[in-house]
Amino acid sequence: MSRLSPTVVFCLTICLSATLRAETDQQARVFDHRIKAEVNQEIRDIFPLVHSEIDARVVAGKVTLAGAVTSYRERSRIERRVAEIEGVRYVNNRIQVERVPIEIRHHQLNGSRRGRASSFNTTSKPPGTEMVRGLLASKVDDLIVIRGFRGGRVSATISDDAMVTLDGEVVSHEMLSAGLLVFAEMEPENGEMVARSLEAYSPK
Repeated sequence: MSRLSPTVVFCLTICLSATLRAETDQQARVFDHRIKAEVNQEIRDIFPLVHSEIDARVVAGKVTLAGAVTSYRERSRIERRVAEIEGVRYVNNRIQVERVPIEIRHHQLNGSRRGRASSFNTTSKPPGTEMVRGLLASKVDDLIVIRGFRGGRVSATISDDAMVTLDGEVVSHEMLSAGLLVFAEMEPENGEMVARSLEAYSPK
């Protein structure tokens, strides 16, 4: 049997190396994609009621987190949960803590308020549900007033079947008090705003 020439051997070696490298790169991309999906799911579990401000990038099992939260407690909680995901080799936590404000990105609040109804800047407001972020300025029974991060106040009535959480735990709305950071999902009903869900956090 004739021997392969050195040139042929070299070419075969290069081809095999390229094939193995391509397969390895493809496996790494699939692996990173799975990790990113799990990271995004963890973030949704931590912030189930609102659009998250956190973005995750995964390269070779190394996760870089960016965005903003309202407390160091949330920042540490996210990092800890992400670090526990199988396959994560390292977490680079670049999340910023913005106590006041994380800006409302989809709606601008109108400062005027009449009675128990709230008024929104409707320049780009879609119909239906409103996502409101701010500080709980006052609460009397089921009536709340939220001071938006861009100024202005929004009043609403908490619906009887509203989903209410405090620092991630499901609670009665009676546990809420002024000074909490709140993320509220509201919708108009009979000329007034009704809160369908409230996610509250202690300002720590």
